[in-house]
Amino acid sequence: MIEADWIRQKALETGFSDCGIARCRRLHEREENLVAWLAEGNHAGLSYLERNLDKRLDPSLLVENAQSVIVCLVSYNNGTWKESCRPLPDPQTPWKPAPRIASYALARDYHQTIKEMLFSLLGTIRQRYPEVSGRCFTDTAPLLEKSWATEAGLGWIGKNSLLVSPRFGSFVLLGEIVIDVPMDHYATPFPEERCGNCRRCLDACPNGAIVAPCRLDLRKCISRLTIERPTCTEAISNSSSHSTGPGLHGWLFGCDLCQSVCPHNQHAPLYTLPAFAPLFRPEEMTRETWLTLSPETFGTRMGSTPLVRCGLENLQQRLARDAREK
Repeated sequence: MIEADWIRQKALETGFSDCGIARCRRLHEREENLVAWLAEGNHAGLSYLERNLDKRLDPSLLVENAQSVIVCLVSYNNGTWKESCRPLPDPQTPWKPAPRIASYALARDYHQTIKEMLFSLLGTIRQRYPEVSGRCFTDTAPLLEKSWATEAGLGWIGKNSLLVSPRFGSFVLLGEIVIDVPMDHYATPFPEERCGNCRRCLDACPNGAIVAPCRLDLRKCISRLTIERPTCTEAISNSSSHSTGPGLHGWLFGCDLCQSVCPHNQHAPLYTLPAFAPLFRPEEMTRETWLTLSPETFGTRMGSTPLVRCGLENLQQRLARDAREK
């Protein structure tokens, strides 16, 4: 049996903003909603979301004899969303805003950063408890991260389907360590959602992707349209004002609109971990700057960011087509 408070302290020392630990179990209560969400086609054909349903609900299928789920949270709030989420001007006005980029995509790819932090924390745990065996996860494995964060007492799932921390808001990222040893005590699941009657996130989405509280239709989601490969071509076709499909509304990669209006983000603290420092400022990158950017410069300035998921060629094609059709 392991001291939960000791692990939480080590997680904070590693650089995480918060940490909670939940008893491993099958999340039976999540199954019906997840199956219905998939059946409605809200996953927009992303086949990886359909696979390994049982593993998503039960971490013991990912880690043999799993007993505990250590959930680590880190803030990446760099404040750039306050500029990128300003209302777009009338097309007839002379000011042309720079292409919008989600704030998380301005820093080094969080998958790499968080995995390094998780492996470091797991190594620290094993130094004190050599008998521990486990695995680290962040966003890329079939694990219901946000549900486990609520189980670990870190926050609630907001109406935009993102985790909201009472202290750090929703500009947060998650990582998990599933281990085969029980804790001396576990966190109390977060008691309630605190969105109340607020529906700002629903109203803020120009595509209406949040079809109901905690119900996201990825077919309309700007983030999905601009990020998920091979959907970059789809995003290009939908960027035109003449398209009948969901538009991109000035976003080149990702989207922060539903988070920018959340009351819980307005006074949330900024990031403290240097790895989440922006590597460039999106407002300094005009459309022309992006279109003339060389692969070498892109690799030097942005090669460690999530922008590589789409690739410079796709980004430039999207901007070029958008410019022609306007």
